[in-house]
Amino acid sequence: MNSIPPLYIQTADLQIDSSRHSVRRNGQAIALPPLSYKFLLVLVSARGQVVSTDELAEKVWQKSYVSDETISQRASLLRKALADTADRYFEAIRGTGYRWVADVVLLDSLTSVTAPPADRRRMAKVHKALLAVAVVAIVAALLAAYLVQRTPASTDTSSQPSQPLSDHGLLLQKAKSYAAQFNAAANPHAIQLFRDVLALDPGSDSAKFGLTVALLHQVSKFNGDPTLLQEADQLSATLLAAQPDSARRLWLRAFYFDVLGQINQAIALYEQALVQDRQLTEAKGGLAYLYRQKGRLHEALHLNMDIVGTELHYQFLQVAECLALAGLTEQAREWHQRAYQLAPDSAVVIAALARFELTEGKDEAAAKLLTALHNKGMGSAHSYEIAAILALRQQQPEQAQALLQQAASLRPESEYTRAWLSWFQRDTQQQQPIQVSVEDWPDLWVYRAISLLASHQRQQAIEALQQAQRNGYLDYRFIQQLPVFHQLDDEAAYQRSLQAMARAADSERAKIAIYVLPKLNGLIVPAK
Repeated sequence: MNSIPPLYIQTADLQIDSSRHSVRRNGQAIALPPLSYKFLLVLVSARGQVVSTDELAEKVWQKSYVSDETISQRASLLRKALADTADRYFEAIRGTGYRWVADVVLLDSLTSVTAPPADRRRMAKVHKALLAVAVVAIVAALLAAYLVQRTPASTDTSSQPSQPLSDHGLLLQKAKSYAAQFNAAANPHAIQLFRDVLALDPGSDSAKFGLTVALLHQVSKFNGDPTLLQEADQLSATLLAAQPDSARRLWLRAFYFDVLGQINQAIALYEQALVQDRQLTEAKGGLAYLYRQKGRLHEALHLNMDIVGTELHYQFLQVAECLALAGLTEQAREWHQRAYQLAPDSAVVIAALARFELTEGKDEAAAKLLTALHNKGMGSAHSYEIAAILALRQQQPEQAQALLQQAASLRPESEYTRAWLSWFQRDTQQQQPIQVSVEDWPDLWVYRAISLLASHQRQQAIEALQQAQRNGYLDYRFIQQLPVFHQLDDEAAYQRSLQAMARAADSERAKIAIYVLPKLNGLIVPAK
């Protein structure tokens, strides 16, 4: 392999030496992970030009697309490493990408990099005058060669020599771009474009896979029509039948059952995917989430520790929720706050943090979070449900019912919202309790209990709570905060059910304290 000339770059108070994979600030070394280092080099090489998210995906991750969330979090990690404040080094260009704003000078030797500050400033002026036109092209060319040499071979087509794309190839690229935006506005466009690709090329497994993921996200994340799951079922089953040992296809099929609500089947398939590929992040994340639902908290945390280094906010959130269920309140608060710092406008993060505050009896803090979210018009069915519970606790039933109607408008098929609405209608019409099976989410049994109380079936409600406990539900403190269950406080069977949940949570806490916390504590910087 031909030798790649090293890059020596001076930009603001940073010195970059590609021959040593080194970044220094005023002579002090800065440790950067490989992805952050590539991210830095790509931005610096553009010197003042905006680098699009598509270009970052291609040059940093060697993929045709990467989600905007992943890119923004990598930018956040780089800023923290560089102690970048007020866009001193680089800035985000909303909806487009990122731009390096500090002056960039290409130096000719290591001596130039390590020269005293006064000499560096004089050299910078000389080089800036001589290389004003050429530097960007030179740096970009060297960087491209450097990244190609340093990046492991990939089977992704984006790392192969570019070929003219067919019509369906262009559509596929565009569909992936929309899907990567991962928001309610872009995802329907991605679905239609993936379908257009399949109309032109019915055998495209890439389009089938992308369409399935987009359909599942549309239902699970963007309040989409549940009938879309029929198409996702057919696609995911067909893909897996063609390659039954594919970890990615096992994960996709598991994701389908996850969204469908068949939690045991989803767990089995996620586990099979990890047998095939122990490094499959998506399977670890999905399995960790379902383990938490089943009360297997220390196992969920072990999986999350494997993937938490990416700093995706939902991974921090999963850790926080496991710790909270185990009764490790202070540690849970720390991880909740970190997730909130990473995604301050996420309805998922804010609703989870508000629920945590509610469970801890901090209604004012929970209400403040939800009011700010709803005032921005960014509420979810879950956030409105938590707000309704807060209103009930404040003895404001009319406001609570209005908030639940808002939740129902966002997700009309939600069994959770339907259970609460049945409680408000208990004295005006005959109620039909929600139906739940042992395959369903354990917390649905709690909501079945609410709907049973709405029809004045106290004993059956207690039995539903007992089933929730047998299925792994551990959040007895949340149950204790719900006014609807106060009527059961004098029931011995009800108290025994809560005590069983508490004992299971204590057992998980003991295992977490021994096997998880010593490792977990080293993965997070305390929230400021």
